[in-house]
Amino acid sequence: MHVLTKILVALTAVASVALATLTMAYAVNADRVLGELRAQKAATAAAKAQLDLQSSAFSNQIAALQDLNSELNNKLNEALNEQRELQVMITKLEGEKAEAERARAAILGEISNLSSSAQTLAALTSKLTDENDDLRDRYVRQNEELIELADKLNEAESQRAVLDATVRQLELQLRELQNAGALSGRSLGSLGAGQTVVQGQVRDVTVEPDTNLTLVEVTLGQNDGLAPGTELRAVRGGEWVANLRTTKVDLNRSAAVVTLVRQGARVLPGDQVEVK
Repeated sequence: MHVLTKILVALTAVASVALATLTMAYAVNADRVLGELRAQKAATAAAKAQLDLQSSAFSNQIAALQDLNSELNNKLNEALNEQRELQVMITKLEGEKAEAERARAAILGEISNLSSSAQTLAALTSKLTDENDDLRDRYVRQNEELIELADKLNEAESQRAVLDATVRQLELQLRELQNAGALSGRSLGSLGAGQTVVQGQVRDVTVEPDTNLTLVEVTLGQNDGLAPGTELRAVRGGEWVANLRTTKVDLNRSAAVVTLVRQGARVLPGDQVEVK
C-alpha cells in the first residue's frame, strides 16, 4: 500500500511536471499564435484594403468597359444599318444593271437594224447620186439652152423695143402734124422738122437724207426716146412745177433728179411729165 502510494505520488509528481511543461509550452505557443493571429489580421486587413482598391478599380474598369461596349454596340447598330442600306443600294444597282443590260441588248439590236438600214441607204444614196448626176447634166444642158434662148429673146426684145420706139415716135410725129393741120397740101416726106412732145407721169417721189436731193420715178423710158441726161419738166394743172434730169433709163420707166423747182412748190406723184 505504501509502495502503491509512492508510485502514485511519483506518478503524480511526474504528471505535475509534465503538466507544468505543457502549460509553459502552451503559454509560449499561445503568445506566438496570438502574434501570428494579429499579424494575420493585419495582413487580412491590408489585403482587404488592397482588395477594396482593386475592386474599386475593377468597378471603374467595368464601367468603362460597359461604356465602351455600349459605344461599340451603337457603332455596330450603325454599321448594321449602313449594311442594310448598302444592301438596298446593291439590290437597286443590280436592278439598274439588269435594266441597262436589257437596254444594251435593245441598242445592239437597233444598231444591227441600223447597219442593215445603212447598207440599204448607201445603195439608195449611190443610186440617187447617179440619178442626181444625170439630172444635173440635164439641168446644165437645159440651162445652156435656156441661156441661148434668153439671149435670143433679149435680142428680139431689144429689136422689138427699138421698133416700138421708132413706131411710137413716128405716130407722135404724125399726130402732132395732124393736130397742127400740116398734112393739108403737103407730102409726108416734108414733115421731118416737126418737134414731138412726149408726155408721162410721176409715179414715186423720194428725198435722199444725205444729199437732200429729190428723186422721182416717171413713166417714160427708152421706148419714148429717153436716155440718161434727158431734160424733163413736171407740170400740174397746166402750170410748170419743176425741171428734171434723167439718171437711169429702162424701157418704160426712168429715174430722174429734180434740178429746179418753183418756189413754194414740190413734185408730187401724179404730176404730168414731158420732154423739154
